[in-house]
Amino acid sequence: MEITTKSSGYFALPVGFVFAALTLWLEKLPERCVALLIPGLIASMALSGNVHAFPLWLAAIVNGFFYFGLTWAAATLITKAVTRTRR
Repeated sequence: MEITTKSSGYFALPVGFVFAALTLWLEKLPERCVALLIPGLIASMALSGNVHAFPLWLAAIVNGFFYFGLTWAAATLITKAVTRTRR
């Protein structure tokens, strides 16, 4: 089986969805897991202009895109490193 950079997107998409869903269930998560959701929370506070009442749906969208991009970039770099070592 050949690993391609296209498969990075297939791997990153569910990761983005999982972090978006975790953001919506923020109140039910343990405190250790909440630390992973901080990028979306900060962006939601900045975009809404209110630190005390910010929409979680906006934080979920930002976290989904953030972790999709982060996972896609990491998977692409790992894929390229693996294909270079196989040559």
